[in-house]
Amino acid sequence: MKRGREFPSVTSGQLHSAVIDHFDLDYTRHEDKRSEQNKKNRSKLTVNHAAGSRSFQRTRACMRQINPAELYKKNYTNKDGIWTSEGAREIYERMDAFQRQCDLEGKTYTEIEVYSEILGKKSGYVRGLGRAVKPPPSSTLTTQSSDLQHQLAKARDEIEAMRAAREKDLQEFAKKQAEMEATLRDHREEQRVEQERIRLEQEERMKKEQEHMRVEHEERMQQEQERMRKEQERLRAEISKKIMEKKMSDMSKRLFSQFGGSKSGNHECDGPDTGSFYENKDSGGECGVLAETMFYVPAENSAKFWYSTDDGMFHFCIADSEHD
Repeated sequence: MKRGREFPSVTSGQLHSAVIDHFDLDYTRHEDKRSEQNKKNRSKLTVNHAAGSRSFQRTRACMRQINPAELYKKNYTNKDGIWTSEGAREIYERMDAFQRQCDLEGKTYTEIEVYSEILGKKSGYVRGLGRAVKPPPSSTLTTQSSDLQHQLAKARDEIEAMRAAREKDLQEFAKKQAEMEATLRDHREEQRVEQERIRLEQEERMKKEQEHMRVEHEERMQQEQERMRKEQERLRAEISKKIMEKKMSDMSKRLFSQFGGSKSGNHECDGPDTGSFYENKDSGGECGVLAETMFYVPAENSAKFWYSTDDGMFHFCIADSEHD
């Protein structure tokens, strides 16, 4: 089915402005009087727009979507961007500041609310937007304001809850950090005490080992000194014995020559000890051992000789004999 031509949806104010501008209609029979009155009214204005006969709504419809402050600036500056008056520039700055404040606080706003807030309200229309735009009922504004206040209070509560939660998290983090630092300090102190204990134990063990080594060394030294002393005594005894044996040997030779004795090789003697004399079993003479030399003394010159190692002296004694 063929559809008819589609027309864009427009408001009655937009349609009214478009018809007047297109056909240049004479919509009043008191044009001259109205013109004079308009001149007087314009002379009283503190700010003048630069949109000509084009209404603000038509200007907005021809533009891209912009915020209320930019729409106001478009209507009150010329092609070179120069403000029609200083008052218009101040109003724009107030609008822009109001919008920025709403954005910071998270508030939503409309053109009607911005223009009504900055330019004020007038019965039947909104200042700055033309007579085609009607102001919302006061009840609607009250409801919107109440909703905004409720949303703002809710947002503030949420922000406060988030701030409290964040503060709590920070406190818990600080507490945990303090506990960790305290635990770390305790651990370091325990390590220091343990290291000190180990050091003292090592020093004590080293002292004991050194003392033990010193005692062992002294004992070994004493044992070595005692061994050396005994060895020296043994050597001295051996040397003394050899010297004495040599003396005894020399003495025996002199005795042999003096008493006419002979070596015991031709006689039987029973004495094993050096320096002792025993009775001869065959001839009744004396046999003796002197300095490991066996000799025989005849009965007519019977004598006894002995050598005592206790006092280191050589004893000599002569006795009479009854044998032939």
